[in-house]
Amino acid sequence: MIVTIKNPDVSQNIKTFLSTEYSSGTTLEVDSSTSFADEQYILVGELGLENSEITSLTATPPTNTTMTIGALKFSHPRGTPVYYIAWDKYTLDYYVSGAWTNYASMPSALTYDSQSTEYRDSSATSEYSWRYRYYSTEKTAYSDYSDTITATGWPKKSVGYMVREIRKIVNDPDGKTLSDEQIIRYLNKAQDKIFALFGRWWFLYKIGTAIDTVASTKTYKLPSDFGRMHTVLFNYAPTDGTSDVTYNLRYLPTVEFDYESRNNDASDSDEIKYYTIVPGDSDNAAGYLKIWPTPETAGFDIIPRYYKTFTDLDSFADETDIPIPSILEDYAMAEVYKIRGDEQTALYYDKLFREQIELLKLMQRKQVGQPKHLWKWEGRNAENRLFGKRSLTTDADRERNW
Repeated sequence: MIVTIKNPDVSQNIKTFLSTEYSSGTTLEVDSSTSFADEQYILVGELGLENSEITSLTATPPTNTTMTIGALKFSHPRGTPVYYIAWDKYTLDYYVSGAWTNYASMPSALTYDSQSTEYRDSSATSEYSWRYRYYSTEKTAYSDYSDTITATGWPKKSVGYMVREIRKIVNDPDGKTLSDEQIIRYLNKAQDKIFALFGRWWFLYKIGTAIDTVASTKTYKLPSDFGRMHTVLFNYAPTDGTSDVTYNLRYLPTVEFDYESRNNDASDSDEIKYYTIVPGDSDNAAGYLKIWPTPETAGFDIIPRYYKTFTDLDSFADETDIPIPSILEDYAMAEVYKIRGDEQTALYYDKLFREQIELLKLMQRKQVGQPKHLWKWEGRNAENRLFGKRSLTTDADRERNW
C-alpha cells in the first residue's frame, strides 16, 4: 500500500529570491531576509520541482540580504524563490482492528521536490485506513489531522477523486498549471452555476428538523443549509390528546403576509395558516420563517421541507451532492484549458458541462407542489382544508374533502 501525503501549500507564504547563485556553503544571498528568523525552516525552489529542498536557518540573519543556513545538497541559480515553511515533517497513523496506531518512524521529513510525500507499507491490507498531520520542528507543534484515507481510495463523488481525475486528463500530475486549491475553487463554482440554473433539484430536497413554536413568537430561524422552500407543515397536537393534525401552511409573498398580519392587537392563536420567508442577517444568514397567526402555545412542530444549498467542497473527503460528479470535472477542465490558452479544448469541455446539465434535467423527478388541480375540482373548501384549517371533525368531512 502506498499512502500519499499532500505537501502543504507554500504559495501564500513569506518569500524572497536568491540574489546570487548558490553552489555550496552555509550562506544564502537573497533580496531580503528581514522577514526571516533563526530556527525557521525554508524551502529553496518551487514546491514540486526537481532539486527543490528544505533547510533551516541556524542563526539570526547577519544582514538584511543574507541568511545563515544548514548546507544544501544542490546548486540553485539566481532568482530561485526561497519560502518560509511552517511544516517540515509529518506523522502518519493507521487504523485497523478498531484502533489508531502511529508508525514508529514518525515524524518523518516531507519531500518538497514533489507535490506529495509517499509512504509505503508492505504489510497493510484493504482493511487499513490512514490519517496524517504535519509537524513543525521550529515550534514543536502538530497541525490538525487530515481527512481519513481508506485503502479503497476516494469515492467517486469526493473532491479527492475528482481532483485526481482532472489532473490525469489535463496531464498536470505535479500541479504545474494550477494548485489543488484552484481546482477545488472551480468545483465549487460549478456547483454555484448548477444551483442558480434550477432552484429545485431533486437531489437537494430535504425534510428539515422540526422547529418548535414559541408562545407569542412568529419569527423563526431557517436551517443554515436552507436554499429554497418547498412546503411548510404544521402539526397541531395539544397535550390533552383531543387532536393530532398535520397540514400545510399557505405561502404568502411578504406584502400579502404583512396585510394578513397587520393587526398588532390580534390575539395569539394556534390555528396557524400562513408563512413567508424573509432575508437573513448577521445573526442568521440563511433567513427567517414567519408564521401567522402568532402561536399561543409552545412546543408545536413547524416542519420545513426545502431544497438545501450545495455542500461546500473544502477538503479531499468532501463529497458533492450532484449524482453525476463528472459535470464538475468538465467545468474545471474547461477552466484549466482556458488558463493554458487552448480555447478549442476549453470550449469542448464547456459544451460537455452544459450537455450534462441538460441530462440532469432529464433525470429530474416530477416535483410535488401545491395541488392546484384539486382546487379546481373542489373549490375553496379544499384549499381551506389544505392550508390553514387545523382539524377535521367527522368521517364525513374527511371523505368529502379528501
